[in-house]
Amino acid sequence: MTYKEEAKQVIVQVLKDRKGRPMTVKSIADFVYVQVGRLVETNDSYPMTRKLIRELINEGHCIGSNRDGYYLMFNGKEVQSYLNSLLQRQIAISKRIEAVYNAAKEDGLL
Repeated sequence: MTYKEEAKQVIVQVLKDRKGRPMTVKSIADFVYVQVGRLVETNDSYPMTRKLIRELINEGHCIGSNRDGYYLMFNGKEVQSYLNSLLQRQIAISKRIEAVYNAAKEDGLL
């Protein structure tokens, strides 16, 4: 088994064990290091751990996030609430894109 596969298994297991309580990306990275025995991060923003979590989501794991960290979702109500929050963020980002685009056009930058 590769380090990456082992790290992903550890992430899923620790999130399952927390039963829906969020865990910070730093805590997840530290836990992976303790369990797997290899340091995965050299950057305080934990890009490798975040990448592994994104891959797990793309592989079908119901992992959500909020300001307190990442968590595993266990029921439809949690999933629906998370999807609603993502949709609201998507709408806000779309509005910001439009505003910056319009401002750049008006200023002659585009």
